[in-house]
Amino acid sequence: MGRIYFILIFCFILALKSIAQDIHFSQADFSPINLNPALTGNFDLDYRLHLNERTQWRSITSPYRTFSSTFDAALRKFPIPGFFGAGIVFNTDKAGDGDFGTNQVKLAIAYHYKFKNDTNLLISCGFNFAYNQHSVNYSEFYFGNQYNGYTYDPNILSGETFPTDNVHYFDGSFGISANYVIKKIPVEAGIAFHHLNKPKQSFFDQTAVNLDRKFDLHLSAVFLINEKTSFLPTVFWFRQGRFNELNFGGLFQRKLNSVAFRSIYLGGWFRMKDAGIACFAFDYQNFRVGISYDINISTLKAASSGRGGLELSLRYIFGNSNKMIIPGKHICPPYI
Repeated sequence: MGRIYFILIFCFILALKSIAQDIHFSQADFSPINLNPALTGNFDLDYRLHLNERTQWRSITSPYRTFSSTFDAALRKFPIPGFFGAGIVFNTDKAGDGDFGTNQVKLAIAYHYKFKNDTNLLISCGFNFAYNQHSVNYSEFYFGNQYNGYTYDPNILSGETFPTDNVHYFDGSFGISANYVIKKIPVEAGIAFHHLNKPKQSFFDQTAVNLDRKFDLHLSAVFLINEKTSFLPTVFWFRQGRFNELNFGGLFQRKLNSVAFRSIYLGGWFRMKDAGIACFAFDYQNFRVGISYDINISTLKAASSGRGGLELSLRYIFGNSNKMIIPGKHICPPYI
């Protein structure tokens, strides 16, 4: 017990000392490698696939569209105490009238170690290396020089010149997490640091700015209410530069008497000073499908009419959980 308390306190101190927001999802636990590279490969079976799609602010301007796909594997065949996880991430995002685009490719690796003298504790650490590309379509913007005295005329030259419409850079992230079972209650806590090298990003070299480091702190648990019902609380805290985001809430899980449809989930989260998030999900065989909707409660609600973002998620886990060792020689019993 003392070890897990030390880990949680250590994560909290690191978070307090850490200093444009990144791609993120309301269903953050349905995009684990984006959340924390230490979660790479930390699951049952061998392989895992996540797909996430988010569309928001359709009522205000050009909708913001985000898509993410991740694939990771648990590598348990190495003759070491513990196991590795490896994964790859593809993210793409379009935002605003100028189609400001973000494309990311991340390679992630993690190491997971379970203590022999305390089998309830699993410690993980992970790192990812990312290639990032941003683009903008200047032809979609309106400039004052294109006003003819009566109305906007796209045939009039804007008179503006731009050095480039693409920027590229590399960066990395590091994270740690701990899984512990406290009186039959599974608990997971972790922290991740992103943009460790604070890369420069700008379409104008003379005004290049460093991308702020970002950290996220996450905590989750599973409380058994009865034989078929559980409550899964989660807390997410993100900070990047002067931006802070705190999400808290959870889902109720109800197990079903079905071989195919195993469970349904219902609940949501509250994003402080921004939105209420309603979520529904279900397990079908090895798939988990989730849908959530953000209800805007910030000062933007006058323009958005309370409409926020629709988010869809899909998880598929496959492979072998307990591999059967087939003997090389088998003696059949005699039959008469």
